[in-house]
Amino acid sequence: MSHDSAKDEIRKESLGSLEPFADVEFGTVCRNNDHNMEDVVKLSTDHREIRERAKKGWRVYPGRSKYILRAPETTLVDLSDPTSNPSRNPAEVLGFFEFLEDNGVDDILDEAIEDLKVRELKGKTIETEKRIVGESNSIEEVPYQIFEYYKEASDGHESSREPVLRTESIENADPMTFDVYDEIRDFYDVVADTSIPPCMTVGSWTGSPEADVNVFVAKAAIPYFLGFVEETGEKPVLWEYHKGSRDTKEVKMFEEPLRNRKVNIYDKSYSGETLNGLAAEIEDEGGDSSIVATFPKSSQAVDNADYILFGDTFYDTDSIENDDNWHKELYCETFNLEPREI
Repeated sequence: MSHDSAKDEIRKESLGSLEPFADVEFGTVCRNNDHNMEDVVKLSTDHREIRERAKKGWRVYPGRSKYILRAPETTLVDLSDPTSNPSRNPAEVLGFFEFLEDNGVDDILDEAIEDLKVRELKGKTIETEKRIVGESNSIEEVPYQIFEYYKEASDGHESSREPVLRTESIENADPMTFDVYDEIRDFYDVVADTSIPPCMTVGSWTGSPEADVNVFVAKAAIPYFLGFVEETGEKPVLWEYHKGSRDTKEVKMFEEPLRNRKVNIYDKSYSGETLNGLAAEIEDEGGDSSIVATFPKSSQAVDNADYILFGDTFYDTDSIENDDNWHKELYCETFNLEPREI
């Protein structure tokens, strides 16, 4: 098959959501038009290949007539989400981010990593994050390897307060939170054969904006949902909703009436389009919606939100100067750091 034919096939199988533009050794690099960032994919109808790649961490999606296999990804560092980083010291995290920014992620990977096919992923919706993709889930060790490489090359960094936001095992949860987790896990076992991670994100939810009803978007926000239950003793609505997705059904758990009530909607946010779509549905049901973007990855996500959870602190977006360096400036404000010259 010619290169152009292969690209046309990816467009067709993805219903136009993937725009291929380059080849790497383990797949085809595509712009994901739904999320405005890059993916590495491969098409297949070979059940052995599908099974083997799935064992290596590739995610499998149905296309029109073939399966779309998406290569494993992981985060090297994320200024917005302290639970994603290889250090709990915010000064080190900022230094690591700037080291990658100054020297180029792919150049550093070439110097520091041997015998592993891996490259940087880019996109307008991941400004706060340095993200990589690889041929197998062995890339999960890469952030720690690159962080050690950075520490050897750096002069060290001052200490600052550690973020209070953290990830804990669901085994440490109160009985009510654990029962809610069991109910969610049992539901997804039936409808999607999806594993729900046994963890909760805790530490900041008592500072969340006030509302009559809180809605968390499944499945990405389930650890935040569980952390909210654990800290507040309240049980929000869990709403399966993804704008632009072809294969996700819209389902609500722990449903509450929304009419004439103030409703906060929480989800991890890259562009904010999913949150915008859900906000419109809530308005149609008579609710007064506000968007709370958890760990926003881009200026677009901030623009689309009323509030954000950045690091471990909630902000009203009207207070944020959303310029090219908003993420570094806000990170320094959150953790009381002195920014370098930007």
